[in-house]
Amino acid sequence: MSLARLRKELMDIEVDKDTSGVYARVRGDDMTKLVGTLKGPEDTPYAGGVFVVDIQIPQQVRHFLPTDLLPVAPPLAQLGPCVPFYYIFYFLAHFPITHITFPPLFFFSVLFTFVSAVFDPKQYPFEPPKMKFETRMWHPNVSSQTGAICLDILKDKWSPALTIKTALVSLQALLSAPEPDDPQDAEVANMFKSDKPKYERTAAEWTATYATKQDDTQKMSYLTGMGFPEQQCRAALQASGGDQQQALEALLSG
Repeated sequence: MSLARLRKELMDIEVDKDTSGVYARVRGDDMTKLVGTLKGPEDTPYAGGVFVVDIQIPQQVRHFLPTDLLPVAPPLAQLGPCVPFYYIFYFLAHFPITHITFPPLFFFSVLFTFVSAVFDPKQYPFEPPKMKFETRMWHPNVSSQTGAICLDILKDKWSPALTIKTALVSLQALLSAPEPDDPQDAEVANMFKSDKPKYERTAAEWTATYATKQDDTQKMSYLTGMGFPEQQCRAALQASGGDQQQALEALLSG
């Protein structure tokens, strides 16, 4: 995985987050785990919502031992111009006597292992990021239960030229133009085809329920209306990160 490229991508996202409508950052300290957000497009049932996306960056760890260097020869199409080097070092790695008779070969085998780890076709950006919605939504191409996404660029249409930002923008475009003929959620797709007004009402209701951030004033009114002192309500909201239900549970538990 190219950490330098990933850092640059996140910096580019940070620069125009206010105009692009999408954002991504590292979740904790692990660069392979990101969290993204995107705003629901205007003139859609998702307008006014902010949707959270879980992003996993694929990586593959190799052992730096010559005998483990290339245990299985992959398809040539994955290697491109590296094919000749691959098979040279494949041969050397599987005949340890060469490391005894010519020790520099050991160094080159380890070096090749490092290079292959950097340019491994099963790592980002050669493999697409794994994305799923954490925010529940009613959409033909998103599972209403798991958040799994059906989008070609997150599968076979991915290219190393694409980025985390372009993937998030594509998700945003998918909200504007659902593809019910290639669904992730068959129930939603059937509703989209058979009763589109009902689909739009349901999608808008889910957006209001799961993707719309309530004003703190509303939350305070709700909690104080339950009979709790204002100071305790404010402290509970702060401790729960603004989650009204968690704040209520904390207040009820004493």
